[in-house]
Amino acid sequence: MGLFDLFRRKPAHGADAKKDITVISQEEQEIIRQLESLEYFKYAPEADHHQLKTEIASSLAERKYFPFVIAERPPFAKKDPRHFILDNEALYETGGFTAALKEMQSLFDKMNIRMEITDHVEEWDAGNKWLDHRITINGKKYIIFNRQKDQAWLEAAQRFADMVNDQLALQQSEERFYLLNDGHDGRGIFLTEPLLDLLDGLIEGEHEKPLKMEEWCAHNHIERAKIF
Repeated sequence: MGLFDLFRRKPAHGADAKKDITVISQEEQEIIRQLESLEYFKYAPEADHHQLKTEIASSLAERKYFPFVIAERPPFAKKDPRHFILDNEALYETGGFTAALKEMQSLFDKMNIRMEITDHVEEWDAGNKWLDHRITINGKKYIIFNRQKDQAWLEAAQRFADMVNDQLALQQSEERFYLLNDGHDGRGIFLTEPLLDLLDGLIEGEHEKPLKMEEWCAHNHIERAKIF
């Protein structure tokens, strides 16, 4: 089974791919209504709303799991502007932060959020065998790693999310970036507080829920480091 097979809802017949929202279960209809009322779909193109609504509602109702929705055909592009794959190892490696920010740029544009990198240093000291990583966004410096000797995948995810959320707060956005899962299965999603509360009640399993940072760190047994 491929990676995308884990996230996609596979219909039994081709016609089900355009399943009429009016004939899905009452529970699914209520989930869609709640998500619509909290403007979950507002960043997605109108043409993608049907697939997003039916796949998300079906997965939450039937599996209590939040799906990563992708296109039905190659190249299987992701359909949900809020939801991102966030492989923690890739994030830790050289260029991981800038690559993730670049992927999110189209959403930042829709959210009217500025994320301008004005300085970025990733230095591996071969003699001392430690990593220094600092990045400046919109004039504010974030210390990601200071003389970090051990691999720190989860720590990289924590510091990336805290950096993004600090900028969201500074720019008075109601959205925040929440981590789900960890390691190679790491993901992240942008939600308002009401959307977070809604999904918390619909998703089973702490590992699959979007978590506030202190909860995510406790669940993964890591210390939350200050980055500014």
